[in-house]
Amino acid sequence: MLTQVERVLRDKKRIVFLAWEPHLTNTKFKLDYLDSGDKYFGPNDGGATVNTVSRTGYEQQCPNVERLFKQMAFNFDLENGVITDVLEKKTSVDAAATAALKYHLELLKTWLEGVTTASGGNGLEAVQSALGVK
Repeated sequence: MLTQVERVLRDKKRIVFLAWEPHLTNTKFKLDYLDSGDKYFGPNDGGATVNTVSRTGYEQQCPNVERLFKQMAFNFDLENGVITDVLEKKTSVDAAATAALKYHLELLKTWLEGVTTASGGNGLEAVQSALGVK
């Protein structure tokens, strides 16, 4: 599909095709999404929800980790960037994830608000130190 889109755009033509987020197409091309997809794809243009599930009793046993789980919410910008780094730039998944966290420090702050390290330290400060950022 991407090759066909590249070919059409190279010839300065327009093309309509099915695209979604997160996906490489969103960083590779300038896209305009059409409205009214709910009729065909379902609510929120067929949007999906990803949940983190833990075993019964885990929240009481490990409230700090549960807090992190509940606060982690990914966005398309972060996900599209990681996908592009891995597929286009041939970056390792670990390096792409690290770069994404460095680029999205505000998101990282919301994830780690009130989360502590295993020894009781500030979780955000520990992650920022590991990433080499402030």
